[in-house]
Amino acid sequence: PINYFNSLILILYGYVTVLTPNLVTLDSNGPKFLSIAVLNLLVFVYVFFKKEYKEKPELLLASFKSIIGILYFLLMLVALLSFTKSINILESVLHFAKIFTIFTEAYLISLIVAKDKRIIDHLAIALTTLLFIDCIAISHNMYQYINKEITDFLSIKTIYSNKNILASSVFVKIPFALWLFTYNTGWKKKFAAVVLAFSFFSIFFLSARSFYLGTIAVTLLYLGIYSFTYLKTKEKISLNYIITIIAALVLAAGAYTIVQKYFLPKTQIYTQDLGNRLSSIKFTNESSQGRLAAWERSFHLIAKEPILGVGLGNWKVATLKEENSFNPGYIYQYKAHNDFIETTTETGIPGGLLFLGIFIYIFLSFATSIFKGEKDLSYQFLVFFGFVAYFFDAFFNFPQDRPEIQVFFGIYAGLGISIFSFKNGILKSDSIDSTGKNGLLNSISDFLTAKKNSLSIIYKFIIAASVVYCAIILFLNFQSLRLQRIIMEELLRNKLTTSSSLFVNNFPSIPDINVVGEPISVQKARYLINEKKYNEAIQILKKDKSSPFDSRPEFFTAMAYFNQGQHDSALVYNKKVLQLKPYFFDNISMMVNILEQRGKLTEALPLVTSYLNVRKDNQKAWLAKTQLLNNIGEFKQAYACIDTAKMYFPADTTINKQFEIQRTRALISAAPELYNRAIESYQKQDYLNAEKLLSEFIKVEPNLPDVYEYR
Repeated sequence: PINYFNSLILILYGYVTVLTPNLVTLDSNGPKFLSIAVLNLLVFVYVFFKKEYKEKPELLLASFKSIIGILYFLLMLVALLSFTKSINILESVLHFAKIFTIFTEAYLISLIVAKDKRIIDHLAIALTTLLFIDCIAISHNMYQYINKEITDFLSIKTIYSNKNILASSVFVKIPFALWLFTYNTGWKKKFAAVVLAFSFFSIFFLSARSFYLGTIAVTLLYLGIYSFTYLKTKEKISLNYIITIIAALVLAAGAYTIVQKYFLPKTQIYTQDLGNRLSSIKFTNESSQGRLAAWERSFHLIAKEPILGVGLGNWKVATLKEENSFNPGYIYQYKAHNDFIETTTETGIPGGLLFLGIFIYIFLSFATSIFKGEKDLSYQFLVFFGFVAYFFDAFFNFPQDRPEIQVFFGIYAGLGISIFSFKNGILKSDSIDSTGKNGLLNSISDFLTAKKNSLSIIYKFIIAASVVYCAIILFLNFQSLRLQRIIMEELLRNKLTTSSSLFVNNFPSIPDINVVGEPISVQKARYLINEKKYNEAIQILKKDKSSPFDSRPEFFTAMAYFNQGQHDSALVYNKKVLQLKPYFFDNISMMVNILEQRGKLTEALPLVTSYLNVRKDNQKAWLAKTQLLNNIGEFKQAYACIDTAKMYFPADTTINKQFEIQRTRALISAAPELYNRAIESYQKQDYLNAEKLLSEFIKVEPNLPDVYEYR
């Protein structure tokens, strides 16, 4: 009989991230990763204390009899080795807790599914239903958008964090509907066909171009598989599959086109027709929203650290060195937008190859089975399309940091380990048999069988310790995210009201940078400076070791010293910031302020000039240079400076006002003594002398209208 409790466990993995609330955190990823870790803990207790696993310890080592399991385990080992290169070890610890949580999920799922693959049917029904619910929610949001209840297209996200995660969550579940349609009959098949059409429509509406490409790829692969099968077997069912999928896609595209043409507002790029959205896919940095630049910086790091990478979770720390060279602010890219590139950057080429190897093995194994004409490919089909769907998200986004998607990597990997390792409930792999008696995989299998008792105890202990470790680390991260939310909300309101003691005393030791890469020490210091507790802020900031490339601790240290009036100390840290981040104007502005107070205008001027040689888009910088030139007495240069600024900011009222002032000063500078004497005579009502002097000035400089008015 089917063990329905095992079915429930699988379904819980599919639903756990959807059922987990935000719990008042800055980032819902925190509580969701924690909920997966807690579920792992419960499932671990259930599985490892079952009688059958005690009697057959070799079952616990089954994942090592799968290529997928071996590659995945080796990836975890390489990730650990990369710690030796980590700049921020705490970030590596946290990131490892996340990826090992998903590894544990995959391992536990493989053990459960190996006992009875029939429960996959229950999982497919449950996740196809969840996909259907997602599509209904999207349609409801679409109705609200059409009726202007939702004004910003990017606010369409249902229960997910943003639109892109919503699109990912739809796309990554499509393989279950596709499998249910292909390998079932009756109501299941009809239900799956309806959901597939609804899913395609939702993908079109969400206007996520990476999943447009993914939908095309999934459709073409499906059509290719069953076109090949039909040509080989002449079975009409293959034609039925082809016709139904084409019909679902055409129906979805037609429905979206009608809605887009007659109902959707045309004010945003996201509501363009399908052709225009597809044609907007270009390989430029602007079109890719900075992805190409992030990938380029990643390749530079891979070239420097090809073996062990820069350390797990340290992409956002290591790439900062190069990004600082051109980024003028403190909003950074904290993900590479490609998990294959980011994994390679962080764990080295071996780690990248192991991660990619899981996909390649699954794709090649399924293709080989298709060409061989093997009959029973239903479960391989599900794993194959599951990894195809995940591949498109991983290539253009960062699902490794999104538990809603990452949990599906664990599901597909767990299914893959069991499907490619087990046959009829017995530890026997087709891939192992095909290697021959002396094959490497056979040797591994023999070794595992011979040492099954001792190895299973060791592995059970490793998994148990790791599950507990992951839960503890992710709980600390959850606590941190609750405090981070308070800070973010107050920063958005531009008013810090909470006492600094809450953050100084209650932030856990891990992580030491927040979810978008800002050092926690800076978050504490911001509140201390607000309360004029400058020395406390300086102490905390000087202890910060989160990143040698993040200049925020130095900048806030300079700010604390500046507010205390200790300008020498402030300048020391200003110069450190300038070296790390040359185009951060707030820092340059503070330096200019200090130098102006000391009368060192000639030292201040090169700072602003160097900045404007590269950055022309900062209004404050143009005004600062104009004022410095004016204070030095270089009125014509000041006028030329503000005249250039007017070219970049033609509608800016401050620039235009300053332009008129500097124009007057520049013209007066042609004969300033004569002008001053003329105005002085005018004010003394010595009009005869004033008229004479004004006329003399006009001969020198005839372009100043005010002089004519005075005369």
